[in-house]
Amino acid sequence: MCSDRRRPAKHPDRGGASSGKTTWANGLLALPGFALDRVFLIEDTPELACSAVDCVTPLTRRAPHPVGVADLVRDALRMRPDRIVVGEMRDGAAALETLKAWNTGHPGGLSTIHANSAAEAFQRLEDLIGEVAAVAPTRIIQQTLDGVVFIRRTSEGRRVEAIIVRQA
Repeated sequence: MCSDRRRPAKHPDRGGASSGKTTWANGLLALPGFALDRVFLIEDTPELACSAVDCVTPLTRRAPHPVGVADLVRDALRMRPDRIVVGEMRDGAAALETLKAWNTGHPGGLSTIHANSAAEAFQRLEDLIGEVAAVAPTRIIQQTLDGVVFIRRTSEGRRVEAIIVRQA
């Protein structure tokens, strides 16, 4: 799905703590579809690795002047990204800026977020954005996200429990 250059997918990987979201995202970032793209890999903590030759990896910071994920996503838009990858959507500002960026002609985005199920992932995104917006932008979420992969940690190990793919 991510290696299709005609219509690269934009989707967050969802799951609970230690479910394998980051491992899954690293697997996707290793696909050949990322190798020739200009990728912006935005994170709080460096956990992701990308196969792209042109990979910019800005990190957030708390001091002396705070720079958050939302700030870095806005900055990335000025630097000709082919793909914008956000390590994890943890707050409403980051979620909203990421969706807005993905919805302005920057294909092939990827992110992770904590959610209880694939179906609840969209509601979780709405809840996060509700922290910073008067009305949750359901339309932009539906227009922007191509799919969701839900990963769960079980006693037998980690597994993909559900995949939701939105039809274009």
